[in-house]
Amino acid sequence: YTNFLKQKLQHMTTFRLAISCLKARFPLSRAISSTAALSAAKSHSKVLAANSRLYELIIHDVKPECVSEYWPLAEQHLIRISADEQLPVSLVGSWGTLIGKNLDQAVHILAYEDAYKGKTNVLQALSKDKEWQSFTQESGKLLNRRKSSLLYEFTFWPEIVPTNRQWIFELRTYNLKSGSLIEWGQAWRQGILYRGSNEEAVHGWFAQIGQLHTVYHLWTYPDLVHRRETRQLAWNTPGWDDCVINTVPLILTMDTAILSPAPFSPLK
Repeated sequence: YTNFLKQKLQHMTTFRLAISCLKARFPLSRAISSTAALSAAKSHSKVLAANSRLYELIIHDVKPECVSEYWPLAEQHLIRISADEQLPVSLVGSWGTLIGKNLDQAVHILAYEDAYKGKTNVLQALSKDKEWQSFTQESGKLLNRRKSSLLYEFTFWPEIVPTNRQWIFELRTYNLKSGSLIEWGQAWRQGILYRGSNEEAVHGWFAQIGQLHTVYHLWTYPDLVHRRETRQLAWNTPGWDDCVINTVPLILTMDTAILSPAPFSPLK
């Protein structure tokens, strides 16, 4: 029995040495990891995004006593720059918060043609625009905080089309685990197919500058009752449960807010 054990140990030692030699000559796992990492680094902007357009998500936490003064000011200047043909920027939408962490929060989304080049041109132009500089100073007195993030759009979400239905909107924010954005995009490329039957899907983005590894989904519904019914119906669609199962483990934190479009918002 002792001799048998010795032979087995010798065979195991020889096998381990052979494996070690193979790994040294053919570092397959390292090559796969490097390729995957390289692919992931490229894919965020090259695979998931349409790079011709850049978006900016602007969030203003308005002082409660200044809400009525803030909105006319925001309308005047956001509409003005959006209508300026010399500026490659357009207003996608403006909303106030109906239900969420901050009921005095204003949300604006701008789109820049030619991506970062367009954003740079707008920054340079507005830095010399006295009316815009005045707006920045005046609005700053009305705010507790302002925040801005630059976003790319997911290629597989519907195109944004201006509406005038006076529906409510829902902005869902997902903070993902580092390195999971590709997996998220792959799951939602299919998942969005199960959520478009009632025209509730507006658009989806992910952050490029700001809080990284953050995804934003914008939905719209006639009212809260339809929102609840639409979300329940999704569970009757084969495949939707797989999207949820595959994406929930990728989420660190999530938040949702119900928004009401401003009268001047192109999306409403």
